Amino acid sequence: MMNKILPAGLGMLILFGCGLYIDAQLHQEVINLARFLIYAVSIAGVCVLLIGVGYFLMSARERVLLKRAERQQRQRDIISNDHGTWVFETGKNGLSIRALHLDPRAYQNGVQTEPTTAEIRNWQVWTESRGRRPSAFRDNPHLLPASVEDERPLDLLSVFTQTLQCYAIIGGQQTGKTYQARHIANYWLAQGIQPWVIGPKWDAHEWQGCKKFGGNGDMQAVENGIRVVTQEVGRRHADDRPHKSHPILPIFFDDWTPIVDEVSNARKLILEATTLYASVNIILYFILHSDTGDAWGVGKKGAALKDNFVKLFIQPYYDERGQVIRERTTAYVRFSGETVNRPINLISAPVGAGMNAGALVVDTEDYTFEVEPVQPTEDEIRMFEMREANESYRAISQAIWGEGKIGTHYNEQIDAACKKVAKWLCERA
Repeated sequence: MMNKILPAGLGMLILFGCGLYIDAQLHQEVINLARFLIYAVSIAGVCVLLIGVGYFLMSARERVLLKRAERQQRQRDIISNDHGTWVFETGKNGLSIRALHLDPRAYQNGVQTEPTTAEIRNWQVWTESRGRRPSAFRDNPHLLPASVEDERPLDLLSVFTQTLQCYAIIGGQQTGKTYQARHIANYWLAQGIQPWVIGPKWDAHEWQGCKKFGGNGDMQAVENGIRVVTQEVGRRHADDRPHKSHPILPIFFDDWTPIVDEVSNARKLILEATTLYASVNIILYFILHSDTGDAWGVGKKGAALKDNFVKLFIQPYYDERGQVIRERTTAYVRFSGETVNRPINLISAPVGAGMNAGALVVDTEDYTFEVEPVQPTEDEIRMFEMREANESYRAISQAIWGEGKIGTHYNEQIDAACKKVAKWLCERA
């Protein structure tokens, strides 16, 4: 018996001694290992707890959604018979019954109203272009057009002389954009209304009888014209009279893309055209080469707003030499909010032929403004003074815009600023 106890006791003493030796040598390491194990187990436990709580919440939400769907399904019933299709809904407001077979565009507050001819035409084009609501054709056969393609071409002057609208004339080079715009301007002149024209260039015989701002590449005059337009719309809105009682004032921008590229505040006209301007009888006409956002100069913010205009698209016909044949040029109009291209007749008669005065209110107001010279900024004055002191473009660019801001772009801005300050000083003298 003693032979077994002694070896066992000796072994335990050896193990105990080894433990004391290890503790003496690796005491801190053992504590760190124990602490690490405790932290690891704690973090794992918290993660498992969070996963469990998240799973419980998602399961509870799914059960709530299923019960809501079941309740809505019980509260709604659809009945279809020979008289139509009806939906019955019960909720906190009681029982409601809706007729699904009725086209809501032909009904108001549940009572059928007789649409006007214009409303029927717009409904036809809208439905035909989108192919929606096929049941509308079945249930309302009297509204189905025989053929949208058989529509007669619209009249240019009838469409592009309506108040409360803004217009765009779009086409390539030498397609007759300005020619059609001059016919519209001449129409207003025949009514006793003097249109305004703002643009960097035009021929001497163009826009006769109109009040012109610009020409000869004078962008400063263009900027002054836009400022006058802004003053006029502000004056009309400040007037106590009803907005619609103001005299009609057509304004043509020929052409718009270089204007919006050179005049910093010009793009605001696009953003405000159909609200501030059209509401006080100021009709804006924009002449462009393209219908892109860049051509309009509106970027992403106004890309959708440019579609609020009634647009005339001119499609030229070219011969084998690439020359435009005006007699075979066609055009179409796209109304605001539509995607349908409607045919329209262009005017081929000489400008001024066959115009008779109509019944529009003659605008007898004198649109004369004291156009104050635009005061240059401090940086522009500083650039002018540095150029007068024979400072180099490089030195001026780095002084105004910082290190590394050099090149043709900045040189052009310096030249423009110097011209602006010089003109301002001359006007003040």
